[in-house]
Amino acid sequence: MESELTRFIVSRLVNSTGTTRKLFKRGSAIESFGPQTTLAYAVGFISEDVCCDLNLIREIRNKFAHEVWYVEHKQDPEDARVLVTFAHPKIMAWALSLKCPRAIGLDEQHNKRTEELKKQFPQFQDESKPTLQQEPRARFEFTCDRLRTLLTLNQHKNNGVPLQYQPETTINLDSLV
Repeated sequence: MESELTRFIVSRLVNSTGTTRKLFKRGSAIESFGPQTTLAYAVGFISEDVCCDLNLIREIRNKFAHEVWYVEHKQDPEDARVLVTFAHPKIMAWALSLKCPRAIGLDEQHNKRTEELKKQFPQFQDESKPTLQQEPRARFEFTCDRLRTLLTLNQHKNNGVPLQYQPETTINLDSLV
C-alpha cells in the first residue's frame, strides 16, 4: 500500500518527472508512509477518513513489523508484555476504528440484514461468520485491500476531488468474511 500511495501522490503532482520522484527517495523528508499520508491529506489528495485509516494501518503494521511484544509503559515492563496479535486491546481498538467498512455502508447493511431476519424469524440468532464490525483482522484486511485498490485505480484520475470512500450499493456481505 505504501508504494501505491507514493505512486498516487506523484501522479497527482503537476510535474511528475524524475525530479519530482526524488522527493520520495531514501533519505528524503517524505520517503515513508506517515509523512506521505500527511502530505496527501494536507494538499487535498485524500479525504479525512482515508487519512485516518492510512494512519491506523501504519500503526498496526508497525506493531506487527517491529515488535514481538506489545509493552505498556508501566513500572514493571515484564508484567506488561503481551504478544502482538489482533486480540491485543490496543490493536483491536485501532482495527475496529477503521472507517472504510462503515463509510461504504457494510456495517449498516449487516445491521439491516440482521434486523430483517429477526423480524421474519423471532428466534433468529446471528451465528454467521464474524462480521467486519466484530473481527479486527478481517476489518483490517478488508480496509487495506480497499485502500490499495482505490489508490491504484485513481492514480490517473486527477479531478481535483480528494480520494474518498464511496457507499456501495451491491455488495454480497457473505463473500467478505
